[in-house]
Amino acid sequence: MNEEEDELENSLYFNLLKNEYHKKYQRAIDNGWTICVPVGTRLAGIPIDESFVDQHILRPTRLPNHFVSTYSRELFLHKIEKNVITFIGRAKHNMLGNQDEPVDEEVTLEDILKYNIDAETDDFCTRILSIEKGYNNQHQPYNILIVEHPILSSYRDTPENDDIVTALVEDHRTATEFLLMLSEKKTFCLSEAENILLYLKSYQYKDVQDMKNVIKHIIQSNWAIVLRRHSNEYQRDARFQKRLSLALEIYVLHGLHKIIYDKISEDFKEYFKDYSHLKDKIDALNAAGTTPDQLGVRKDLAIMLAYGVVELANLDATIGPHARLNCLKSSFEMAIAEIKGAVAESASKNDTDDEVTLNTTIMPEDLIQICTYLIVKCKCYTLFQDLYYIENFVFSLNPADKAGYILTVYKSALENIDKIDTNNLLARNKKVKTEMDLDDLSDYVLLRNNLPHY
Repeated sequence: MNEEEDELENSLYFNLLKNEYHKKYQRAIDNGWTICVPVGTRLAGIPIDESFVDQHILRPTRLPNHFVSTYSRELFLHKIEKNVITFIGRAKHNMLGNQDEPVDEEVTLEDILKYNIDAETDDFCTRILSIEKGYNNQHQPYNILIVEHPILSSYRDTPENDDIVTALVEDHRTATEFLLMLSEKKTFCLSEAENILLYLKSYQYKDVQDMKNVIKHIIQSNWAIVLRRHSNEYQRDARFQKRLSLALEIYVLHGLHKIIYDKISEDFKEYFKDYSHLKDKIDALNAAGTTPDQLGVRKDLAIMLAYGVVELANLDATIGPHARLNCLKSSFEMAIAEIKGAVAESASKNDTDDEVTLNTTIMPEDLIQICTYLIVKCKCYTLFQDLYYIENFVFSLNPADKAGYILTVYKSALENIDKIDTNNLLARNKKVKTEMDLDDLSDYVLLRNNLPHY
């Protein structure tokens, strides 16, 4: 999920529109109108009332690319073109019509601007950040526009951002740092998080599903409590909402790691027995010194993948579902980066006679084979349990984003291992190294430090 999608999903204004102003929202949907949702940081101190809502719901006019507000007291004409909304001016009376009325060919834009619009001396433009499209029950299209700021100059407000809305929150360390930043604002104290942990550790859970529901509810409830302690500017900022939610989630679940993981192991003991044969197969493949190409990796991509292997070897030592997810992601990224680096090096040498010539693009089907090798080489005996743990206790996980895709690749790789016949492996490519030397280790550290953050 990108930042703009998060803005719509977490927007307090959009949720207010759907609930408190549901009739207006539903009317817009039913008529196929356009709904404008300003980003949270631009709504600080602005009263959200009926007039604001009406001024940010636009219906089409007889004029191409021109829309008029649904505000009853005054009509505001806007032009939408090339991802920009331009405020044209105020209409004196409703001569603009709408798309359902017969088009009066004698009415031109010049006529309307001349006789019906109090034109603005300076155009006020608003950038469209993203467009969410939908269809109503009559299969008519409607648009929800996430815009940079309110579409009228009277609501112009551009408060400065600060570190708290741009802070990196991705692991236990950065989550703790973020919560400490809140303590400096006296809106949160780490002792509150510790009290949450004490409560959740002493709770008597019926089963894993009950545990998931209770923990998720407590985190969400406390997120709402802490959010309300902040100014309207922060409350309406989707970036802050997301970081606060993620920081609380990471911090709490890190502290609950052992009891959650043990509960999963206990409740699913019989289910996980179905995967017990994978250990024997992984051991057999390692005993045979299996190389990537023997596990299905294309020969032109079959390098040692040492960096990805070293990274994934840390999986069992990580604490918390988010840390394990980050480990899987970074291992995946390191393997891909290593292959791309080898491709670039091979291309620079123009070594067309080498048996392992790395000059092709990595395809989606290649990723499964690459992850198959990583799992085998790292002896990830309980990866099926880790995947269940991540999918059920990383509450912020979106199956449709990159992290969700990577998890799907790992799951497919586990299924692939199940299909491998250890007695009928392909011939080994002698060009592929199976051990990491000191130079490889040094390169691994450098690569890890330069991986993109998630």
